[in-house]
Amino acid sequence: MLNPYFIYAVTFIASLVIYQLGWSTMFPDLKPNLIIFLSLSILFALLLGIYFQSKRYVSFQKIAWNRRIPITVVIITLLWILEFAYNRGVPLLMILRGADYDYIQFGIPTLHVFVVTFTSFFSIYLFHLAISQRDKRALFYYLVCMSFSILLVNRGMLLINVVSSLIVYLQSIRRLSIAKISSTGFVLLVVLYIFGYLGNVRSSHHRAGESADSYILDLVKATDSFRHGLIPTEYIWTYIYLSSPVGNLQYTLESGTPQEYSIKNTLVFINNEFVFDFISKRVNSILQAQRNVPLQFIKSINVATVYANPYLSAGWPGMILMAIMILLFPVLYLGLLRKKQVFYVTATSILGSLYLFLVFDNMFTFTGLSFQLIYPLVFGRFFASTERREEELPGYADTNQQLTV
Repeated sequence: MLNPYFIYAVTFIASLVIYQLGWSTMFPDLKPNLIIFLSLSILFALLLGIYFQSKRYVSFQKIAWNRRIPITVVIITLLWILEFAYNRGVPLLMILRGADYDYIQFGIPTLHVFVVTFTSFFSIYLFHLAISQRDKRALFYYLVCMSFSILLVNRGMLLINVVSSLIVYLQSIRRLSIAKISSTGFVLLVVLYIFGYLGNVRSSHHRAGESADSYILDLVKATDSFRHGLIPTEYIWTYIYLSSPVGNLQYTLESGTPQEYSIKNTLVFINNEFVFDFISKRVNSILQAQRNVPLQFIKSINVATVYANPYLSAGWPGMILMAIMILLFPVLYLGLLRKKQVFYVTATSILGSLYLFLVFDNMFTFTGLSFQLIYPLVFGRFFASTERREEELPGYADTNQQLTV
């Protein structure tokens, strides 16, 4: 069930539903044109998701150990040591010592992009292998690769890796029982409560005399019904993070002015919305342009879904082009891979993670995530050369289908 179309539909539906809770008086009312647009995109995504599900284009397949794994992890580790040496310190240790650290300036230019994205990609592959064979070696190497995001103090990298790993795990579950659904829901509620509690603690750290939750409640102008209701105030953080992107999109539609049509503006639009950001930044410097910044109805919340910047660049046609991109990309990308390819599950999980985060921003241009999709295309044949035949693996099901366009 976890194909990218369903993930897109569920995340946007969740955002719209949570938006209707109305726990804040600051959120703008959603206008019919935006509701219709998002509803149509969700409907088409669901239809394509059903088609994907019927053809089983996204399904879990077991893979076997590859003798190139240890040397690959060694190379990854050496590259990180080189990065830390270039930075003259390990970011986590620097922060613990109280030293200044700017993650934007970290790493060897250009090489850093490869090191971060390949480490994330290979982590998901190792997790897939660990689940396939219950292999402790794979789990150990997975934890080694995951540790670098912690040493780098890169929460975004860690969150993306965890989400992609979770999608691999959920793909591996053949049947969802009521007990599993209930336990997963309970754990999710606990995690979201802790997330909100930590947010309250961090926000009130420098505000002596204020209660832990007063800052966020005042910031979003929480309604009296929520302030005095039975729901713990910690959950308003979840409400803000999941619904504010749609709120910022609505605010951008109401207050923003799309750029006028010109050949240059069209090139800038394509560059900023469909090209890896580490490339688009350099192209923008040549064109003397920059990426648009979505308008914010709450100044501290700057995410506005995948559609806000296309609107500022090209108006509603820009949003429609982005929706078409979202609907076509999985078909085009998975059409380049065979289901027996050793990185197929890794690729579909990363793709699912990308579509989950579209509710916050344009992940197609975010190199830290989207560039990971390059590696299954490049290294699939290299790693498959030493794999045992998949028919020899326990639980193998013949799914020798290839997506056609």
